[in-house]
Amino acid sequence: MNHLVQRKGFDLREFRFTDSKLFYTQGRYGTANEIDIPFENIDGEQVSFRTSRIWLSVVGSFLFALGGTLLALPTANSAVVWPPIVLVLAGILCWGLYFNSRSNFWKLKLKSEDFIYFYKNIPSPEETDTFLRNLIEARNTYLRENYLHIDENLDYEQQYYNLRWMQSINAISKAEFELKYEELKQTVTPEKKIIGFTR
Repeated sequence: MNHLVQRKGFDLREFRFTDSKLFYTQGRYGTANEIDIPFENIDGEQVSFRTSRIWLSVVGSFLFALGGTLLALPTANSAVVWPPIVLVLAGILCWGLYFNSRSNFWKLKLKSEDFIYFYKNIPSPEETDTFLRNLIEARNTYLRENYLHIDENLDYEQQYYNLRWMQSINAISKAEFELKYEELKQTVTPEKKIIGFTR
């Protein structure tokens, strides 16, 4: 599965990936923006994250309590009953908006220290988890094909950096890193840095 669509209220998130990039579309109220993220920019660290608009709960509780208190006061005029009922209804509406605003996300870390947010449970936890697992597998395959081979004509430092980087984002295991590092040392001679003055 390389395509995931998530809708919640007016929020639309659409994700798809190819052999080398993740495409992310976020839309709201009929407008949408798409960005493409090369696999090199996906760090891959996945963190759980919850969000809600707690102030809606506080406002809702205040309005409900105020309206309930005013309704409990004795009054001789039935026309005075409507404002407290409106306050109670407004409090219930705020609570509804609060419960709708609560979201549970997976945050996927990017190389730039930014994150992409995926709803955990939309359309289902299984579909979201499967998409993220397939995305990381596709990223790892791409990085291995493009950065894991040792080339005697390329710079030693850059190839060493590529190996360390791939291990740090779990694209390769420690054992694979050590195997390729040994191959690198036997294939490419590192340039010696000259310290001091030369004639």
